[in-house]
Amino acid sequence: MSVHGNCRFARCKTSLDRSPRAARARVGVQGRADQAVQTSSVASTRKRIRILIADDFALFREALGEFLGDQPHCTVVGAAVDGRETLSMVARLQPDLVLMDVHMPQLNGLEAMLEIRSGSPAVRVILISFHASEYWRTASIAAGADGFILKDHLHEQLLRMIAKLFPVLVSGAANPVHDRREGP
Repeated sequence: MSVHGNCRFARCKTSLDRSPRAARARVGVQGRADQAVQTSSVASTRKRIRILIADDFALFREALGEFLGDQPHCTVVGAAVDGRETLSMVARLQPDLVLMDVHMPQLNGLEAMLEIRSGSPAVRVILISFHASEYWRTASIAAGADGFILKDHLHEQLLRMIAKLFPVLVSGAANPVHDRREGP
């Protein structure tokens, strides 16, 4: 089993690749199907946080997209597989937040984040990694990341960090939306 298999988001059934929700996440369709009808009313009363996921591990991208798609304040607008594609998608999609792996092909997360900062300074960037080395956390924050989360702790920390970065947009920022898969 790869190191990615230890991550809670990576523990998905193989049917995830064929699920309609995963297909929507792969092509960047926003929100859940049951929320599609409500999208116009939600947009008129409250903006949703537009999120781009950048990670070279497909199953992780899809599982994270599914998790975020279940949150009423989040909309996954796209998913990139490397740093270069991330830059292209940031320019085209103009997300509010990029969740990006530190270790990606072609252009790593730190390098891509620096490019994002120079071209789109309003875009928030949270870097994620499986590597628990203090070096990557320190380097990420020093380079200007809005946050750094280990993938093994992403489930517990991500919604809190989003609530801190976007307190006006997240209802009940002190108590972020729970994971609906786990119940109330």
